[in-house]
Amino acid sequence: MSLDKNPLLNENDEALSLTQVDFIRKFNDIGRIMISAPDLYGAGKSEDSEILKSLQKDLKESWIVTSTRIHYEDGLEGTITHYFGSDVISPHEKRVVIPYYDGKNLGDVLGDEQGLKYLQTLFNTDDNSDNIKKTLKKLSNKATSKTRIWTPDQGSRKSISDRAVGLYYDVDGFLVVGYFRVVNYSGRSRGVLENPLGGAHENIAKEASKELKYPLDLTSGINRKSRCVYFSSVQNIGDLVKYAGLFCFNRNRFVVSLTAQETNEYDKKISALLSKENQSREILNSLDKEFSPLYAHLLRYKQGDDGFVLVDDLEAFGEPRIKELK
Repeated sequence: MSLDKNPLLNENDEALSLTQVDFIRKFNDIGRIMISAPDLYGAGKSEDSEILKSLQKDLKESWIVTSTRIHYEDGLEGTITHYFGSDVISPHEKRVVIPYYDGKNLGDVLGDEQGLKYLQTLFNTDDNSDNIKKTLKKLSNKATSKTRIWTPDQGSRKSISDRAVGLYYDVDGFLVVGYFRVVNYSGRSRGVLENPLGGAHENIAKEASKELKYPLDLTSGINRKSRCVYFSSVQNIGDLVKYAGLFCFNRNRFVVSLTAQETNEYDKKISALLSKENQSREILNSLDKEFSPLYAHLLRYKQGDDGFVLVDDLEAFGEPRIKELK
């Protein structure tokens, strides 16, 4: 498991402070997975002291906004959704009984069956009480006796049923809170690098292949810097190669076909060019300059209301270059 080393930063390299709603929109715009309560719990099981110190700094200076949302229903039941509203990975939701806790001590919460089940669902774990105490202590660097659990009372649930999950320090204690308003409370958040990136990879690949009818027997990879998932194939044609690649970004899909001289960096270079969000004609010109292909074909799809729609279909020919081949 790997989280970003720092919270999401603004243009001045300062920690960005947003509400859950705004963070969800921000992470979708940049094609990243926003941290969830289970990801924070996972950090409590890691040996990465740098990550733990950074998270504890956020807990002290602000509060950590997660992508985990609780929808409270009538009575004590509610639905906990991790990666709520994400376009990058499929959200995961589960219904559970959520008792009212007004800062109740963690040990007391875990001593009750409903409390244990609530925290297991909140952190998506099968850990027993002792392991949950141990993990949260390592995450927060606070004793179990100083860790408290908060959820809204029945009146608050009826007036505002959707709440954000967040964690923060209060005086000398550590608070796990399930009642923050999704549009009023601003804090810090960060991205997830590897967990559950495999799931995100799988989801994007499945959707892309379904929408574009592209074959699945391809080399696949992830360019984290360009924030895309790609699938590609290379076929030898004499002294040339025929390259075909599918590049999946947050709201764009590209299919690139080239007939050119062989290189080992098609995927890396093309994903970098596509990530610049230029017009399709400019992208085609960049491909021509980078690879000098005899033939180039670019298909561009954009996300619409009913899926991805073809918006550009461009070709370029470079017949004079065949004279350079020996």
